[in-house]
Amino acid sequence: MKKFLLLPIIAILFFLSSFAQGVGINNDGSAPNASAMLDVKHPNKGLLVPRVTLTGTGDVSTIPSAATSLLVYNTATNGTGATAVIPGFYYWSGAAWLRLNAGSGSSSSWLLTGNIGTIDGTNFIGTTDNTPFNIRVNNQKAGRIDHILKNTFWGYQAGDSNTIGDGNTANGTSALQNNTNGFSNTASGAYAL
Repeated sequence: MKKFLLLPIIAILFFLSSFAQGVGINNDGSAPNASAMLDVKHPNKGLLVPRVTLTGTGDVSTIPSAATSLLVYNTATNGTGATAVIPGFYYWSGAAWLRLNAGSGSSSSWLLTGNIGTIDGTNFIGTTDNTPFNIRVNNQKAGRIDHILKNTFWGYQAGDSNTIGDGNTANGTSALQNNTNGFSNTASGAYAL
């Protein structure tokens, strides 16, 4: 009788202990790392994360009831302002889709808390295409360097109404704000011209 009870107990213990192990997906038969629930390994292949088209950081319809920490690769550029998304890896925080950044170190991203290791003449804030450079405060124009129309505006809403004006320079809050098509104007100071 003892022999018959011992065999099922050993089988049950063996079965239960198998649940404590992680899952290994590999081509060499190696055991999964003990600290991982899922250990994927291959010498020349990667993990393909699900690709989705998010409509913005608050998108709850593309993946209804997303689990916190769900990882996806967004393939689209959608939304505006603070809710905009661009192609890249995102995870669900429980309240919004957050983009994974490269972090500091070798990242090419500019950090809000400052940067180290920049190289004068190599690193810059600006554009590398044929597009004017803009700065905004409260989503309002606060700076613009326009190499096409040769305009330079610095200050909150400076040059705000300019459409075809050429060769203008404005420094100060609302300087040249009402100029739409003037040429070669210079305004310095708050509300100048």
